[in-house]
Amino acid sequence: MRKPRGFSVPGTDNNAQYVRFINVKKSYDQKNLVVKDFNLDIRKGEFVTLLGPSGSGKTTCLMMLAGFEDVSSGVIEIDGRSVQDIAPYHRNIGMVFQHYALFPHMTIGENLAYPLKVRKLPAAEVKRKVEEALALVELNDFAKRYPGQLSGGQKQRVALARSLIFEPSIVLMDEPLGALDKNLREHMQYEIKRLHEQLGFTTIYVTHDQTEALTMSDRIAVFNDGVVQQCAPPSALYETPANSFVADFIGENNHIHGKVESNDSLVAEISLSHGDRVHARDINCPPVGQPCILAVRPENLFIASAGRELDNIITAKFITRLYVGDSIRYFFKMSDGAELMVKVLNDQDAPLLDTGAMTKLTWATDRGLALDRPA
Repeated sequence: MRKPRGFSVPGTDNNAQYVRFINVKKSYDQKNLVVKDFNLDIRKGEFVTLLGPSGSGKTTCLMMLAGFEDVSSGVIEIDGRSVQDIAPYHRNIGMVFQHYALFPHMTIGENLAYPLKVRKLPAAEVKRKVEEALALVELNDFAKRYPGQLSGGQKQRVALARSLIFEPSIVLMDEPLGALDKNLREHMQYEIKRLHEQLGFTTIYVTHDQTEALTMSDRIAVFNDGVVQQCAPPSALYETPANSFVADFIGENNHIHGKVESNDSLVAEISLSHGDRVHARDINCPPVGQPCILAVRPENLFIASAGRELDNIITAKFITRLYVGDSIRYFFKMSDGAELMVKVLNDQDAPLLDTGAMTKLTWATDRGLALDRPA
């Protein structure tokens, strides 16, 4: 689909660092830091998601970039220039919020025209841009309707169009899909990605929904307690988390407590509480003799059978299984009380197990991760 006339983003080197957070800190009471030494470089046209639990500092970083919050210390740059002395309305940033922020007394066309009239564009240009914006979000016939006459998904598309209509170089999105149901949320994920790829604007997206982040992002910065734990492409976060927090926050994981017996910097040997010794990739493994976490994704842990016994085997008691449509989840408990889950495709090979049956579970060494124990 061709980029519409009037929706272009000023070109710069795509490999250049377009948005930079340099040693940024934020405190509201001059004592406690909400954001602690935040560093992040974002390329022109990149889609970066700030992901983390509530209160971890994600939205605060967004608001500092937009100019709605002051920086306690550090520097934020856009295209090589510090934004400290640039007013929010001169930063060329569009924003999309969770609750739409549409003017209820204005029609959709008037809502879209508003940021253009504030910028004193000629009436003919305003009319053209409003028509292009409505076409962009496939709401051509909605110009004369009011927000109260639209569904949640339609309102969010209008809010997105309004954030793009003045051709910002950066679009900030703060939990924009949080008020939508599952089906609408998934549809709007597609819509946002379509527009991002079509128009090429730089996107910084805030969410606490890990699936949303994995689906939409070029890179994800995982926050916890005001600190970025890891910033990487979705596949790298999922397959090679930097620490146990990221491993637990991104996707589902089985965590087994153990102790490091040996480590060659590639593979660690781990002793478990009931005496078994197993092996896993060293990702962020403590020194020999120290406690550690063994993490294995549910889709990488298998119920052992005659045709499938991999590098590592442990025994656990079968508790129950949960039918979830395309897959079945099997729940087990180890002798030390640790609970494990195995995810199996729902097909004719899905096993039937008796409650309480002692069952062998197996995984490949390169699919287990040896990690630090969280503090």
